[in-house]
Amino acid sequence: MLEKKAEKKIAAVYFVSLGAIMYFCLDGYIDLGVYITYRHALALLLVFSAFCAFLVRPDVARMAAAFKDCLAFCAPTFVFLVFSLFIWAHNREDPAIIARGLSSNFFFINHFASVFAAGAFLYMFGEKGIWYNLVSLLIPYLFMLGHVMAEFGIGAYMRDLWVLIRTFAGDTGDVIQQAEIHELAFCAGAYLVYMLINMKRSPSFWILFAAASFCFVSAFKRIAIVGILIIAPLCLLLKLWVRLGQKKTVAKILTILMAATCVILLAYVGLVHAGLFEWMEKGGIDTMSRADAYEWARRYYDFSPAFLGRGIGFLTYVLQNDGNLLGLNTIHNDFLQYFVDIGFWGYIVWLLSMTVFRVLYFGRRGRTELAVNAAAITLWTLFVSATDNTLRYPLFITVMALLTMGGGFDIRTEEMGRKIFGEHYGIKS
Repeated sequence: MLEKKAEKKIAAVYFVSLGAIMYFCLDGYIDLGVYITYRHALALLLVFSAFCAFLVRPDVARMAAAFKDCLAFCAPTFVFLVFSLFIWAHNREDPAIIARGLSSNFFFINHFASVFAAGAFLYMFGEKGIWYNLVSLLIPYLFMLGHVMAEFGIGAYMRDLWVLIRTFAGDTGDVIQQAEIHELAFCAGAYLVYMLINMKRSPSFWILFAAASFCFVSAFKRIAIVGILIIAPLCLLLKLWVRLGQKKTVAKILTILMAATCVILLAYVGLVHAGLFEWMEKGGIDTMSRADAYEWARRYYDFSPAFLGRGIGFLTYVLQNDGNLLGLNTIHNDFLQYFVDIGFWGYIVWLLSMTVFRVLYFGRRGRTELAVNAAAITLWTLFVSATDNTLRYPLFITVMALLTMGGGFDIRTEEMGRKIFGEHYGIKS
C-alpha cells in the first residue's frame, strides 16, 4: 500500500512538472521536415507517459473511458478533416496543397494531441486530474507574472493593474501589458467558469481559485470577463433547477440553447460578410483592425449554401502571404476561419458537433448537471472565439477538453468497468 501511495506521488510530480513545461512553451518548434511545436511534442509525451503507466499497471476501464471521451470530444476535428478531404477531392487539389493543410493543422496545431493530453491526466488521476492540470497551468503563469514584477517592480505592476480594472481595460499601462499572456489567460478563464459553477468548501480550492483569478485579471480580456458574467450565473441557475427536480426541463433548455447557438453563429458569419464590423467602425467603435481583416477575407468566400469551402489551412496560408502585405497575421475570428475552410454545410455540421452533440454526449443517461458543465465550457469558449482565435490555441483546447471530459469521469469509468468486467467491478482507490 505504501509503495502504491509513493507511486501516485511520483506520478503526480512528474505529470504536473511535464504539464508546467508544456504550458510554459508558448513559442518555438522543432523542424523534422514538418514543423512540430514544443507544446505539441510535450502533449504527445504526456500521452506516451500515460500509455507507459498503463503498460506497467493497467486500468483497462479507465483507459477505455478516457479514450472514448477523447474521441467524442474530437468530433469537431473529425468533421473538419472529413469535409476538407471532400473539398480537396471535389476541387482536385494539388497534393502539395493537401499536404500543406494537413501539416499546418495536424503537426503544428494538433487538436488530437491536445485532447489526448487531457485524457492522459484523467487516466492517471481520474477527476483529480482537473486540479493537477490547473497546478501545471499556474506554475508557469505565476512565474511569468513574477518575472514582470521583478523587472518593473511590484508597486508599478499593482498600480497598472488597478488602473486596468478601474477603467475596464480602457487604460492599459506599459507594465501590465507585459502580463497579457493571451493563451494562458483564456485557459485560466475557462477554469474560472468551471470553478464558479462547481464551488467547493475546500481551502485548497479557494487558493487555486484566487491564483487563477489573479492571473486572469492581470490579462483582463474584456470579452472573456463579459462571458463569465453572463454564462456562469446562467449555468448556476440551471444547476439549481436540476437540483429542484427539473432535470428533463433543463435538458430540453440546453438542447434548444445549443441549437440556437448554432443558428446565431451561422448568422454571425453572414453579418460579418455583410459588413457588420465596417458598420461598427463607422459608428465610432474601434474594432482593432478587424473591420479591415474581414473586408480583406471577403474575397475568399460567399455566404451561401453553394459555398463548399477551401479546405483545411487555406485561410492560414493566405494570411501568411497576402495578409502580411496588409499587416495582418491573424483573422481574429475562428468562426469565419472555419467557414472559409470547410464551407457552409461543413460549418453547420461542425457547429452541431461542437454544441448539441457534445452536451448530449456528456450529459447522457440523465446526468443533466454534467450536461450543464459541458454547456458552460462550450458556450464560454464560443463566446470568446467571436473576436479571437481561441479555438486554434492548443493549450486552451487541452483545458477545454479536460474541464468538459473531467466532470463525471469517475462515474463513466465505473460504468465502463462494469460493462467490461461485470457488475462486481468497483473503482479502486
